Amino acid sequence: MTVLRPAAHSLGGHGISAFPPEVLEQVRGRVRLLSGLLLLAFAFDLVVYAGNWLAILIGYPAPRGFLGTGAFQVVNVVAVAASAGLWWVAHSRRVSPTRLHTLGLIYEIIICFIIATITFWQYYVLNQMLPNLT
Repeated sequence: MTVLRPAAHSLGGHGISAFPPEVLEQVRGRVRLLSGLLLLAFAFDLVVYAGNWLAILIGYPAPRGFLGTGAFQVVNVVAVAASAGLWWVAHSRRVSPTRLHTLGLIYEIIICFIIATITFWQYYVLNQMLPNLT
């Protein structure tokens, strides 16, 4: 059980955090895990895209709507770079846990925006209409 202290100071000395120091130390591992998993997920999409191009070059027909998905891969490359950068920063002890927590939250918001945008955009490219459910 964790007891939150309302005026607990952060480990890095930057502002005030509601989290006790032992919880803030767990931030580093959790941010590493989140950024590593998303790095693998976005990289997997790039591998599938490259595999489709390889199949097209061998002589197989392109999947329906495949040729219109090149812009998605640029977004995937940016997401892979951002995930790799955050994963590297989470390994560094030069960044305080409170600052890393803030970076992790900003990263999470941006990644959720990217995933939602790609979902709608790709569905629209394939079906020429927006999805019924969001």
